[in-house]
Amino acid sequence: MYAATRQPFTHFDGRVTPLTLDVTNADRFRTLSRSRSARYLDQHAGVDLHNDLSDRANLERHLAVNLFGTYGVSQAFLPLMARSHGAMVNVLSLAALASVPFTPAYFGLEGSCVLADAIAARLWAGRGVKVHAVFAAPWTPNMTPVP
Repeated sequence: MYAATRQPFTHFDGRVTPLTLDVTNADRFRTLSRSRSARYLDQHAGVDLHNDLSDRANLERHLAVNLFGTYGVSQAFLPLMARSHGAMVNVLSLAALASVPFTPAYFGLEGSCVLADAIAARLWAGRGVKVHAVFAAPWTPNMTPVP
């Protein structure tokens, strides 16, 4: 299993190969997709920069990660997923469905929901790849984290 984050990390399970990946760096994920095999692609990259939409750079960062990052990784890994008849899972926040006052720019994830649906219906399904969207429930203090 490969696990990617923007910052280098180590993992306690030797079956996990840590990778450094920024979804806004198209050259990097294209290189990774050419050098790996994959049956499942689990995407949950996202950024939430709390702002009031007055800063265009913040809005562009949301879209670069939450929308275009998801799209780019999907496109790069499609040939691998098609060969293995695998599945893609997009893990999304419930906040992606409606903007909230403290983070209105987070709607970029809503775009990735629509994008995932369009990719599934038009591009992936025709190549034998299943696409799923999972909306993560809000965390509460009563939940026990799993290591």
